[in-house]
Amino acid sequence: MGKIQCLPPHEAQKIAAGEVVERPANILKELLENSIDAAATTITIHVEDGGKKLLRVIDNGCGMIEEDARLCFQRHATSKITHVDQLEEITTYGFRGEALASVAAVARVTLHTKQDDADGVCITVEKNSITSVTASSCPTGTDITVADLFCTIPARQKFLKKRETEWRHLTQLVHAFCLSHPQVHFKLLSESKQALNCAPTASLPNRCAQLWEDGTHEWLPIEGTHDSVSICGAISSHQSYRYDRNGIFLFVNNRWVSNFQLSRALLNGYQNVLPQGRYPSAMVKITIDPTLVDINVHPRKEEVAFLHPRITEQLITSAVRNALEERVSAQIAKPVSFRPAEDLPPVTPQPKTFVPFDFDSLPNDPFQAKEISEPQTQPASTAMAPTPPTTAATAPPGEQQTSVYTNSKVLPNESEHHIIGQYHNTYILIEHEDGLLIVDQHAAHERVLYEIFAQRFEELPTIKLLFPQSVPLNPDDIELLRDHLDLFTQNGITIEQRGSDRLSIEATPVHLKDVSISELIKEAIGWLREYTDLDREALTQKMHEKLRAQMACKAAIKAGDQLTIAQMRQLLCDLDQAPNRDQCPHGRPTSWLLRLSEIERKIRRRQ
Repeated sequence: MGKIQCLPPHEAQKIAAGEVVERPANILKELLENSIDAAATTITIHVEDGGKKLLRVIDNGCGMIEEDARLCFQRHATSKITHVDQLEEITTYGFRGEALASVAAVARVTLHTKQDDADGVCITVEKNSITSVTASSCPTGTDITVADLFCTIPARQKFLKKRETEWRHLTQLVHAFCLSHPQVHFKLLSESKQALNCAPTASLPNRCAQLWEDGTHEWLPIEGTHDSVSICGAISSHQSYRYDRNGIFLFVNNRWVSNFQLSRALLNGYQNVLPQGRYPSAMVKITIDPTLVDINVHPRKEEVAFLHPRITEQLITSAVRNALEERVSAQIAKPVSFRPAEDLPPVTPQPKTFVPFDFDSLPNDPFQAKEISEPQTQPASTAMAPTPPTTAATAPPGEQQTSVYTNSKVLPNESEHHIIGQYHNTYILIEHEDGLLIVDQHAAHERVLYEIFAQRFEELPTIKLLFPQSVPLNPDDIELLRDHLDLFTQNGITIEQRGSDRLSIEATPVHLKDVSISELIKEAIGWLREYTDLDREALTQKMHEKLRAQMACKAAIKAGDQLTIAQMRQLLCDLDQAPNRDQCPHGRPTSWLLRLSEIERKIRRRQ
């Protein structure tokens, strides 16, 4: 007997289902598309355990008669096409039964449905086989329940993520449908509690405002047309931003899609407008001739390919730029009144102060290292505190201080090198025999602080805030952070929850006492959403790296901070002893050597 054999149809269907069903959000997508195709105007979604235990979708669409309800669980049963060539022109999402066969192969399904002029019917399906057909008194429309996902494939269940992760995928999907169908009333409930209620609206900016209820976004309409492509939508202004890309929604012929080039085109419109690492919220609808776009490049139709992608990309970029420029122009055009100069109080320039990290608060030397120090002529309050006990090297009174380094890791050995000074209040210039060494003071201090945070995080001195910082957040963000508050505690930040929509920062590391921790928390929310598919160990490691890098960035010397020679010297000494001293935690170089030979060639002293 040969070794190769055909799998039974019900087993083969389980394998094929994996192309369509990977997580609860994939099932919900198919069910919502069926409801939209059925012309539903109200759709209610019930979720339990992030969709792993139960997904239920109730709509008031056209419903089905018993014959169609039976057929919808058969493979390749459709009411929309009769031959494959019609796929290029199809404009509907799917059809009753396109994916239900795959869903029924991996879960328990119960279907209640009624067509307006027919009796209602209830059908239950297990292991892709209809187990019962009974009469139902349901209203016109469809009520479908999918329970116990992957109950027929236990090996697949272990790959599902925790409830919070699957819930975030579900809510992201529901947001997409709310944006693409503002005329539909969507309700979302989790564990019988209402999480979302979006009433119908004719305005895209109004729909965006329904989903982002925090009021921090100002929505600008966009539009544009070029040949067979047109776009419309709404984007957030340059004055508001997010810490992740989850607020960007792209639609092609009203289908939510993923496309890197389109996202990049949108972000290009915000170039030089948003801070680095910040992202807009946006929904962009692209309407295009169906023959010029392929929606079947992905089994779940989540990706698309364009015949002429550059046209669409340029249209998006220009539409975003135009909307932002019009907004700025409108603000500038507003009348402004000026007080007479004689009525203005005199302005006294205030020197910029720099409060460094208090190294003395650590119980031991940060890097267990010693170096030579020169005397400090500046007040202790403005000078960088020394790392270890130092040995003073006296200098003649009245002479400009210089630093002499020996056996330095930043500077070459066997020679004396001098700090020339600070250029542009950003770079420390150092002279030695090979040329001119340029040290970026911010990048260098970032590296020093990051290594201290990473190596001595258990010993970081903290300060209890006299007036705790209140951080308002939406309930979804609170839920996301709840299981990860220990990450902040381990880095010296004590956070407590105050109600369902607010956190309170009770204590911070000493060096962050004047820093807005709320900004760091919002950044952490973006990272958690970005790394949602990592396991707990990998996520913890990644979050510690990101948190410490941002803490170092916020606490470090900034470009524009004026430093004394003593502060420059101390920073270089600390950098000498730090591991990974060549780059800051974000990958930028901490120093750059401009060789003497290169300088002489530039001024033509040598060839």
